[in-house]
This record gives sequence, structure tokens and C-alpha cells, in this order.
Amino acid sequence: MKRLLRKIKGISPILGTLIILVIALGSFTILLYLFDLSIINIITARVNVIAQAMILVNSSSGKAYLQYTLINHNNFEIFINHINVNNQTFVNANISLKPNETCENTIQLPTTANFQIGNYYTVAFVGYTSFGTPFSVNTTALAVNATSL
Repeated sequence: MKRLLRKIKGISPILGTLIILVIALGSFTILLYLFDLSIINIITARVNVIAQAMILVNSSSGKAYLQYTLINHNNFEIFINHINVNNQTFVNANISLKPNETCENTIQLPTTANFQIGNYYTVAFVGYTSFGTPFSVNTTALAVNATSL
């Protein structure tokens, strides 16, 4: 029986060491790639926020309101600092949206802004992610007549 075991040869110690090194190096490379990929996703996270807005104008009183809806389709929290209408900051907002959360609101705009019914205005929601990355989501809002305001 001992004679039979002596005839069965294994791999050489050098070849065994090389195979172990290749497996270890391959595993390390895969782990490093996955770690690097997760860091890159955090740093360059694309903000997926849907914004809809409409400007409600009461022509008799001269008051205007911004009605908006924000939907956070990210897997991280976002914060909205302020809302710009036609590149002017009218609203200093303090909005926090958790992942997959929706925010709907109507806010009064200053009467100094003269919104014309039928015109389109650019509305920008400016903020940052929970990672500290700044972002801006822009949409176009139509000014419509709202007599009941």
C-alpha cells in the first residue's frame, strides 16, 4: 500500500505556491475593483429627482404662487436649500427628501416679481446630497390664471 502512495505524485511546491498567489491576487483585485466602484458611485452620484412646477397668478390681486412636486428617485437623501425662478432666488427652502419620498407644496412668491399669465418660467431647485455633492434640478413652469387665490 505504501508503494502505491509513493507513486502518486502531487504538484510541485513551486507550482502550488504560484497557484495560491494567483488566487490571492485575483481575489484582491476583484475586491479592490468593487470598493473603487462603490467610492466612485458615491462621489459621482447622479441625482435622479423629478420636479414639476406651475405658477398660479391671481391677476386681480397681483399675488403669485409656486406649486411644485419633487420626487426623490435616489437611494440617498437629498436636501433643497433654495428655489430659483428665472435665476432669482425667491424662496429659501429647507426641504429634506429621503429615498423615494415625494414633496408637494404651494408657496407664495413675492409680489415684486411680475409673472405674466401664459409665459413659461425656469424653476431651479438647488441643494446637495447626503454625501455633500451639490446639484440643481431645473424645470419649466407655466404661469396660469388662478382667480380663487
